[in-house]
Amino acid sequence: MKRKIALVLAAVLMLSVLAGCVGSEETVFISGAADLEGKIIGVQQGTTGESYVSDAENVKDAEVKSYKTPADAVLDLKNKRLDAIVIDEMPAKRLIENYSDLMILETPLTEEEYAIAVRKGETELVDQINATLKRIQDDGTYDTFLEAYITGTDTSKLPAYEPKGTESFKVGTSPDFPPFEMMGEKDEIIGFDVEICQEIADDMGKELEMVGSDFDSLILALTSGKVDIVMSGMSVTEERLLSVDFTDPYYSASQVIIVRKTSAEGGN
Repeated sequence: MKRKIALVLAAVLMLSVLAGCVGSEETVFISGAADLEGKIIGVQQGTTGESYVSDAENVKDAEVKSYKTPADAVLDLKNKRLDAIVIDEMPAKRLIENYSDLMILETPLTEEEYAIAVRKGETELVDQINATLKRIQDDGTYDTFLEAYITGTDTSKLPAYEPKGTESFKVGTSPDFPPFEMMGEKDEIIGFDVEICQEIADDMGKELEMVGSDFDSLILALTSGKVDIVMSGMSVTEERLLSVDFTDPYYSASQVIIVRKTSAEGGN
């Protein structure tokens, strides 16, 4: 009798494990923002996408699952543990480029602007950074960075940098947000934002030091003095303005929806 009970319990346990490993087979159709209602949506922790879908005025009855890294959300979408992902457009393109079964819906959810976060009241630093942002846009350096990371992959024209000082300029970033910040082949942080940070550090006569951490801990790292600025594809929001100040915007972005192609084409 005990053996039969044990076998039954083992069978139940196995079925539970299998159920957890296989996503829902219910039909899922998503062709736009209105179809997100009641869906399971993946987002990166601390991002504008998380704030957007968590607001019932934007998306009703959604089950929001937050991830440390967007790559984990992509895997869950493929395995049908998620119905959709909401994330910034450029990282979305990089995330799905090797997955032919995923796609980005054409109409963006929101339009926003990236800027650099600084501690409250550091107006002189804001002015210094804004001066560099204006310079690189005026002299064409910004366009070189765009060609290397955003509109193309031509890194041959990127400037070579030489150390200009001994004082470190620490920049907090989350290196899982390509092409703005990501890990390079030599385990160094590279990307569009990093190039701009290097220009800022050079103009200040300091040595750039990129400090990587999870996105949702970046504001705390800044306000606690662990880093000098935060540059990590960060949008200017009213909530963030309560804790930090921002420079002039340096990039216009949008939030988009990633889905399985079958969900957009007819449902699943």
